[in-house]
Amino acid sequence: MSAVKCLYCEKYFDKEEEAYSKIGRRYAHYTCYLKHQDKPEDQDSISRRELTDFIKNLYYPYNPDWKMIGTQIRKYKLEGMTYNGMKLTLDFFYNVKHNKLKKEQGIGIIPYAYKDAYLYHQRLKELENKKNEIIDKQIEKKEIEETIVIPVNNVEKKLIDFNY
Repeated sequence: MSAVKCLYCEKYFDKEEEAYSKIGRRYAHYTCYLKHQDKPEDQDSISRRELTDFIKNLYYPYNPDWKMIGTQIRKYKLEGMTYNGMKLTLDFFYNVKHNKLKKEQGIGIIPYAYKDAYLYHQRLKELENKKNEIIDKQIEKKEIEETIVIPVNNVEKKLIDFNY
């Protein structure tokens, strides 16, 4: 029996009896591996790199504690949060609500503000959809095809005489 601990769900399993995937020097259930791959969840999803770039810009001019932040990102991802959700939560908490950022703190506010940020951005999407519906009703879209002819003027050029 070779019992190993799953990287994602942290449960022990026998790798000789269950399907698994090897990630570096660690193992994971094959189903856990498929669930936690970095695939875009939807059209609004972003990569981990884009999230860290956002955090770097948020902390500017300070240098954040990347070890702590990386651990927090990994933990929140395992809890089912998306990179885009984390980014939108940080944007909501610091840019919309205007809370102060301290250079020694990480991104531990995400689990507490995630739902509020989600509701805020859902409301923004609803308002955007309503605005588009109103605009579509008011403006009748027409496609007009016009041909524009630009006349070419043949200008007579004067020659320069180099004979002195």
